[in-house]
Amino acid sequence: MQGLDAWIHGLVALLFLAGIAELLLPSGTFKGYARSFLGLLVLLGVLRPVVGLMQGQWRLAWPALPAVSSAGPASVAAAAAAVRTYESLVASQVARTAGGVLGVEQARATVAFGAARGGGSIPVTGAAVTVLVAPGHRPATVAAAVRTAVAVALHLDRSAVRVALG
Repeated sequence: MQGLDAWIHGLVALLFLAGIAELLLPSGTFKGYARSFLGLLVLLGVLRPVVGLMQGQWRLAWPALPAVSSAGPASVAAAAAAVRTYESLVASQVARTAGGVLGVEQARATVAFGAARGGGSIPVTGAAVTVLVAPGHRPATVAAAVRTAVAVALHLDRSAVRVALG
């Protein structure tokens, strides 16, 4: 929701500045051109989140998986603990992504991982998100928006993301 708040504050500031600029313009044909330009700026401000989403700027920054260097039972336990920590970090990032969708009051997430690849990366194969929908929002619309946002952030097909209302 912080991203939404920042966008709204930026949009209000842009509208305020556009209004002041319009009041300061002299009358005449130049004012019509200037108003058109200010209108385009406001339109760009409104569409900025959509453009950012289409350019992939709202993707998750994955935490690094800690490396375990030695062999033995202690090393295996340390590696298992590191993987659990990694899973919880990724799940909390997915929950924050879902929480940033308009109409979501709360979100919880779990993430499914596949087999580790070379280089230590563990691919995400699916996600399950439970959201609490804010009053006044349609649950089906919010669930679809959450599914899309999480799928884009995780580089998954939408069918790999389950959304439950709770």
